[in-house]
Amino acid sequence: MRKLFLSLVLILVINGCGYSLRETYIRSKRPEYLRKYSNGLASPLSQEDINKAIEFGKDNKHNQDVIDYTYIISKDNTPFLGFPQNIYILISTNFYLIARYVAKQVRNYESIDMNYINFLASLPTFRIEVVEQIAPYGKIEYSYQIRKKFVLLKDGIRVKESAHNPLYNDESPYYSTRFSDSDLQKLVNKNIQQTMETINQLTEAYQKELNISSEDITKTPSQNIYISRPNNLYDYRDIDLNSKYEIVVIYEDGETRIPVDFSKFK
Repeated sequence: MRKLFLSLVLILVINGCGYSLRETYIRSKRPEYLRKYSNGLASPLSQEDINKAIEFGKDNKHNQDVIDYTYIISKDNTPFLGFPQNIYILISTNFYLIARYVAKQVRNYESIDMNYINFLASLPTFRIEVVEQIAPYGKIEYSYQIRKKFVLLKDGIRVKESAHNPLYNDESPYYSTRFSDSDLQKLVNKNIQQTMETINQLTEAYQKELNISSEDITKTPSQNIYISRPNNLYDYRDIDLNSKYEIVVIYEDGETRIPVDFSKFK
């Protein structure tokens, strides 16, 4: 029994250390100016910063993890003798969104839309996403992620989410991140649009049937429908580097607090 117990502990330690080493290796691939950065979130980005973000994306077109982990905070949340669990916090800044977009475009041999780049550079908001990754039996290849509820605290007080919902061609730029729900969003939008088109067709049929004037009918728009805004958007103006910030990940039976140093994210 003692040997079995020690074996289980050893497996957990080895798996935990191995994954940490992987993250460390990925983060070491960041350019030096991002590794040493300490000036905090910036918006709008200067032309120099825009150029650096574009270069960062191009240089890592086949190394997406380098871009993502530059903006990820991770915390080991493994319970005693439980399966390995890690909390990942992604902070989607303007710089990150540009780099990720450029990497995807270059990787797919597609052109870069500079109008979109300038849109991303001037966003008044950034997004925070939190997921928990669980690896059953310590097997990373079988791991799965669960999106977690959380609150952002500033000196112990909850930070309100932004009232802004930046869109480009009726789409949110925040549905293209590592923890993206863009596929689900597109499916929902498609289904809703089909429903709205059906409603309008029925409305026209009833209009003809009942001989109702078109002036008395208010149609539901069926084009350019955007159903929901991403949650957990925050205003750059609410971030003060002199304040203390925490992410509080909420569970049914408790919470986990993770400090966030925004000075390290460009």
